[in-house]
Amino acid sequence: MQKIAIAGLSGLILCSLAACGNANQNSSNQNTSNQNASKYAAYPYEATIDDNSDILILAKNEEALNRFIDKSVSAEIDSTFSDCEQGTVLESGDALVIENAEFENCMGSEEYSKVYIKVRNKSGKSGTILNLNVDFIDKNGDIVSSTYPQYGSVVENGQTCTMDVLFKGVPYGIRIASANITPMENNQTTNDRIEVYFESPFVAVNPNPGN
Repeated sequence: MQKIAIAGLSGLILCSLAACGNANQNSSNQNTSNQNASKYAAYPYEATIDDNSDILILAKNEEALNRFIDKSVSAEIDSTFSDCEQGTVLESGDALVIENAEFENCMGSEEYSKVYIKVRNKSGKSGTILNLNVDFIDKNGDIVSSTYPQYGSVVENGQTCTMDVLFKGVPYGIRIASANITPMENNQTTNDRIEVYFESPFVAVNPNPGN
């Protein structure tokens, strides 16, 4: 009789512990759910990626997203472009003059030769960012390669500058048909550009073209 009573008491204790465990687990799950609900209630945002950028924009809904883009992005872009002044492209045949070219040949076919090109500014203004369009030609006058050297310092009106270009091996000659320069006003670079198209392209032949 005593063994039965002890066994019955043990069963009651086990049932009680199991019930307590379930109650605690349910309580824990409920607390976690409450925390998650609180978390999502505090941050009710949807992550949206603008198709035109890699910026991750957070907005509560599509309407808020559109308002954000319209006000914060479009307005800023419009303002930026409205602040930019549009430059003028001027065409000229004599604003720049190619005066001569000197060839410095390399010793081997795997090395580089240099060509020094002397340019005079005759635009009537100081200029900078002077670019040449240089074609290397063969003995038939055909283009074998091209290069586009730039001189970034200031070249006063009437002043010359010397630019150099590289050619792998020994070039036969060069031809320059066009160039451009950015004029300056009050020692400041303008948004204008003078495009120079020579009536007769400048051509120089290497006095020692090799083979």
